[in-house]
Parts: sequence; C-alpha cells; structure tokens
Amino acid sequence: MIRTAATQIADTVNGDLGVDLIFLIGGLAFVLVVLTLQWQSKRTKPLDLVLVPDTTQMYWLTMLIAGVLGTVIGDELWHIMGLASSSLVLSISMGILVFLGHKSFLKLTALYWFGVLFARIAGTAVGDWLAKTIARGGAGLTLEGATLLSGLVFIGVCYFWKWQQRDQDNR
Repeated sequence: MIRTAATQIADTVNGDLGVDLIFLIGGLAFVLVVLTLQWQSKRTKPLDLVLVPDTTQMYWLTMLIAGVLGTVIGDELWHIMGLASSSLVLSISMGILVFLGHKSFLKLTALYWFGVLFARIAGTAVGDWLAKTIARGGAGLTLEGATLLSGLVFIGVCYFWKWQQRDQDNR
C-alpha cells in the first residue's frame, strides 16, 4: 500500500499539479532527513543483521516520503536518460549497493534510508521500462506481465535471502 500511495502522490504532485521539480525534490529530501533523524532518536534498538527495523508510524511515514521522493527522481531520470538506459544503470547501481552494503553500512540509519530511497528510484525506472510499450521505449510487457515478472523476481530474492541466512546459520 505504501508503494502504491507513494507512486500516486508523486505522480499527482509532480505531474498533475506541476509542482516545481527542484522545490519538490528539495522539500521531500529535507522532510526525509528530518524523519530519518527523528526515527533514529526514537527507535528502541539498532538495525539488526537481517535489517528488520522497528516499524512504527514514524517508520511508515518515512517509508512513504522515501517512496514519493524515489518515484519523482526515478521518473525524472528515465525522462532524461531514457527508459532502457536508466533501468540498466540504476539496476547495476542497486546491485552494487546491495552487494557492498547488505551486511555492513546499511545498518546505519541514514544509509539504510538511502538504500530504501535508491531502491525506489531504481524500481520506478525498471517498473516503467517493463510496463511501457516498445514504441515508448519500454520492454513491451503489459502491466500484468510486468507485475508477474516483478513478483517472480521478488520471490527469487526472498528465496536467495533465506538460503543465504540458512547457510550462515549452519556455519
């Protein structure tokens, strides 16, 4: 629900209402920093090794703001770079970020939220690329096909994560 709401809010504010892009990104980034600092000061424990933070109202509000900001930035990047190019560059960047940080620096609050934000940026570009027609620069899948493919990738990632966790527990 948060992902859907964030996308709808971003599309409405950035597209339909025509809020200035610099003002929108700057304002959302400022709010995200403030919420991140508040969340950091109020959480009851540090992020653990499997990155399961306290999911309070503050957490979900921060997730919403990160989602709106990520959607706005992701949309703008694919308009600048093109759907395929932005999807490829952002996917590779996200893979590197996960590979380098999944056990270490993402445990830090600010970098955890940067990871969430970057996932939304990359996810927006890739999702739009998958669902758009070839004539519009996309992969040509329907929304249903893109959703199915995304769901299968998500299941694969969850399986891999569980397998990795089980492998660590056996050591």
